Amino acid sequence: MKKINVTLFMLTAVLVGFSSCDSDDSVSDMFEDANGGDVAQNLIAQVTVESNDPTEADRNITVNYASDNSVTSVNDGTDTAIFSYEGGALSQVTGSGDALNIMELYEAPLDAFEIGEVLSYDSNNNPSLLSLVEEEFDGTLTFYEATITYDSEPNPTFYTLQAAGIIEVLDQTELSFSMIPDPAEIVLARMLYPLNNPNGMVIRDESGAVVVTMSINHVYNDDDYPTSSTVTIDSTDDGASAYVLTYTYR
Repeated sequence: MKKINVTLFMLTAVLVGFSSCDSDDSVSDMFEDANGGDVAQNLIAQVTVESNDPTEADRNITVNYASDNSVTSVNDGTDTAIFSYEGGALSQVTGSGDALNIMELYEAPLDAFEIGEVLSYDSNNNPSLLSLVEEEFDGTLTFYEATITYDSEPNPTFYTLQAAGIIEVLDQTELSFSMIPDPAEIVLARMLYPLNNPNGMVIRDESGAVVVTMSINHVYNDDDYPTSSTVTIDSTDDGASAYVLTYTYR
């Protein structure tokens, strides 16, 4: 299996078209359309990840900020990505690890697959149906479809990614980076970015049989941001797993 590195359904193979998503709308505009104009601007300071597997260590993803609330670095306990800006815009990401790893655990069921295409979006322009491809060791390709569902609450990463300059990058792909993906992948990242908060995913094989089920139960604060998320995954290949994400905001 070939593992892909995506962040909130981001950063993978080239996607041909926008399907039902309107490429003329910015991510910011679509986020406001999906959630209204009065979303609280909470910035993620830390996400703690606790697994039910006793052999797996807890993780802390920490986001550091400058006095102007721009993101200076993201650390996952092992690797650190450092953000540099010119004229108020993100110019470079250096260091090690995935610069956009804040929400990577949401994509755990996708780790064995390549994303082939966004087949449809829901009424809020969230990607709701993906085609997936799994490449076996002998080169054989197997095709799947992933159905994604969402809560009505906004994606809690939006303003954090905006503070890191990433939202602007999703709208302006001409910038050059040393560490984050090339423009083709950024185009895909834009198309895959959820405007609401994912609450589940079901992956089916070509016969329609369910091979992976993921459910996410969020507990929200008064600003409609999650304070904790309980993620459970059941896979026909890997069995059951669960973990809890606990959020701290700036």
